[in-house]
Order: sequence, then C-alpha cells, then structure tokens
Amino acid sequence: MVCEAEPKETIVSKEGTQHAPTQVETMEVYLRLKGDNEKDYLLTIPKYTPLKDIPIFKQELLDLEHSKLISEFKLVLKPTLFHKSTLSVINKSVHPGILIKEGASLIYDYDCDENPYLKEIDLNKSAETQLWPHQLILPKWEVNYFNIFIYIALMTVWLISDIPQYINPWKNKNLTYLLNLFFFKVFTYFKVESFSRLIAKDMIEVNKLNNDSSLILLWGIYGMHILKVLLLTFFLRVGLINP
Repeated sequence: MVCEAEPKETIVSKEGTQHAPTQVETMEVYLRLKGDNEKDYLLTIPKYTPLKDIPIFKQELLDLEHSKLISEFKLVLKPTLFHKSTLSVINKSVHPGILIKEGASLIYDYDCDENPYLKEIDLNKSAETQLWPHQLILPKWEVNYFNIFIYIALMTVWLISDIPQYINPWKNKNLTYLLNLFFFKVFTYFKVESFSRLIAKDMIEVNKLNNDSSLILLWGIYGMHILKVLLLTFFLRVGLINP
C-alpha cells in the first residue's frame, strides 16, 4: 500500500495573496529505536517544519550527547554493543507495511529495514514533502569496529587459554583459573570464608578433572566452552544483551 502526503493547505486573501496556515498541521510516523522491530514508536510531528528543527530530531537523534532519552530516562538507543552512539544516516523505509484489521495503522515486517527498501531522508526538508502517513523512519548507527576488535581478541585469548591442559602451553595460567584465583584471594582477604572455600573446592575439582579425565571428556567440556562463547556472541549481536 502506497500513501501519498496530503497537499499543503493555504489561505488566500481577497487581494489574492497567500498566507501560511493558521494552525500547525501534523502527521503520524513511526520511529524505530535500537534497530528492533518491536521498538517502533508512533510520533506526531509537524508536516511543514524541516525535520532537523523538530525536537525529536534536533534535541535527541542529532544531539545524542545531550539527549534526555539517554541522560534522564537511561534508554539505550543504539542497536548493539558493536555500534557507536552516533548516527551515520537517517533512512525511511518504502516497504508498504501491513494494514491492521481495523485499518487505522500499519505494522512493519522483519524485512522492512533491508537495503532495497531504504531511502535516505533529507533533514532539511519537511515531512510533508518526503514522508507518507505512518511511514517508518530508521536511524542507521555507525559500526564500532574498535569494540568488535576488542571482543574478538578477548574471546580468542579466552578460548586459546582454556584448551585442555595436556596441550595447553599456559598450564594453570588460563583465564578461568586466573579469575578463580583472583576471587579466591579477594574473598580470603575480606574473610568471606564461605565463598573462598567454595572457589578453592572448585579449583581442586577442575585440576583433578584436567589430570584424571579422558581426552573425550576434556574435549567435550571444551566444546561446551566454545558453545558458551557462541551463545554470548549471538546475544550481543542481536542486542539481547545491550549494556
């Protein structure tokens, strides 16, 4: 379904001169936050005001350092940990959407943010000249390649350091062991004996497991470790974990 914006109304005086409308006319559009199709928010915006001068754009999306949504309401606007808190472009989706049963609004399918449906919005123009009612606006966030590199480096070191001990060049120096040792010393220093005993017991059991278990069991445990890293990566990639 394609909707066209309504023409701008003007007032013509007896002398034949045109005047601007006496009241602000508005239209409704959808704005997607966090790149999540379940976070499509319905906004009412002025039809004839340049988008860059509308508060949701001027004070929020185009000025994220002073955004009240972030500072006061503690909202995370970027889609994932692997994106910067800055926009590269603001797009609109030309996907027709799906008209709900009541016929009063649209909902958008999973593919509405794919490249064939995206067109860049000109923020210097008004909504009336480039958007149709209930059209979806999609901010595009810059990719944070530094975070991606750091994450890959950490996960790689973690996986290499935790390979079975019989071929591990860092025997008893893997990250899991070092973390256990660190917390053991912390709890011992603060005399939290219940936790320190629990960690000590776990370290003894892990050491016994590494020395006495079969190769099949050791590699099976390592396979579970790889699966754990893959699940963590998936949750971060789709934004289920988004600190």
